[in-house]
Amino acid sequence: MIGMCYLTIYSNLTLMFSGPNYRFASRQLLLLGAMLDFSDSTSRKVASAFVQDLLHRPLDHEVDDEGNKVIIGDGINLGGDKEWAGAVSSLAKKVHAAAGEFEKVFLAVVEELATPCRERTADFMQWMHSLAVTGLLLENAKSLYWLQGKAIEPIELLQSLLLPGVRRKLHFMDFPFALT
Repeated sequence: MIGMCYLTIYSNLTLMFSGPNYRFASRQLLLLGAMLDFSDSTSRKVASAFVQDLLHRPLDHEVDDEGNKVIIGDGINLGGDKEWAGAVSSLAKKVHAAAGEFEKVFLAVVEELATPCRERTADFMQWMHSLAVTGLLLENAKSLYWLQGKAIEPIELLQSLLLPGVRRKLHFMDFPFALT
């Protein structure tokens, strides 16, 4: 019965998270969700799928008159908002509370999102999304120890995603200087 309740909540929240106009309400619901009890496997499984959906959701954008994609929000944080990203990480920490589980889940998502970036086939939206999830991971990781031996190693994260991402971000922003 509880599992069905979570599935209904999950399906309703998925509708709620579509678009920047619902950011405040959906952030409040995320914060409330972080207060729920995820001790049984059914609720944890549904909440874990929901967290995965939130982490994989691309950044919101619009297309301007010239056909260019314009990111809605700050473009740095997941969902385009620092508070939104904090609410997602609070829920993720609650759902994945075992030692190293939060880092393991986030690193698996980062590895998946970073694949086109490492292959140099990603557009700027994919770069910004993978950097936003990586930033959220690095802000909330309990220790560097939990990042080692996982889907993507910290040195690989630095060399193949963070440094090229910063260079790429500066390129997209048309700064008069470049990192070398």
